[in-house]
Amino acid sequence: MAERMAASPRRRRPIAALGGALIAVFLVNGLIGLFAIQHERDSDIAEQALEARLETALDTARTAQVAFKIQVQEWKNILLRGADPAEFDRFLQRFEEQERAVARALATLKDEAASLAIDAATPERLLADHTALAARYRGALPLFDRADPASVRAVDAAVRGIDRPLDQGIDGLAEALRRRAAAVRTEQQAQAADRYATLRTVSLASLLTGLALIGVILVRGARAG
Repeated sequence: MAERMAASPRRRRPIAALGGALIAVFLVNGLIGLFAIQHERDSDIAEQALEARLETALDTARTAQVAFKIQVQEWKNILLRGADPAEFDRFLQRFEEQERAVARALATLKDEAASLAIDAATPERLLADHTALAARYRGALPLFDRADPASVRAVDAAVRGIDRPLDQGIDGLAEALRRRAAAVRTEQQAQAADRYATLRTVSLASLLTGLALIGVILVRGARAG
């Protein structure tokens, strides 16, 4: 009787150790899971914020593209229909509205270049080129004589083709932002896959470690019994 009572605490010790090991394994795996969830959430928030900024920047570049094309068209309208003073003022006003829209878009891209990890020199140069181009357009306006239809050719000759380099530059900036957004999406998918693989490896290692620990405790308990 006394021997059985003495052996009973010895048998309880492996059971208690096994319970403790199981609790430890569950706690470790639970903490790993919580950490992984938080890390994945933080990563998703940061990635979505960057992707949203890039999409907004791409929309801004497209706005500059469209506004500049309209600006050039309004310039042509001035020359084609500007013999009427009211039409001249109307198309000049539209020209200036589109000019401001292009300038705002390019200035926004220049200011946000650092957060987008793009070279700020490109939108800055395009903004300077746009300012210089608008000055050349205005410099040619005094050549326009409403009473002389031939003056249209003189004005057109003074500024012919000056919009093309800037048009191509804005198109190039929009394309660069599109490629940047696509590259970021691909990179984020790869990083998410890496995070999943790492979490899976760590969780499996934790589980196997816990099982090995339980096995050691059971063997020692059996030997002690």
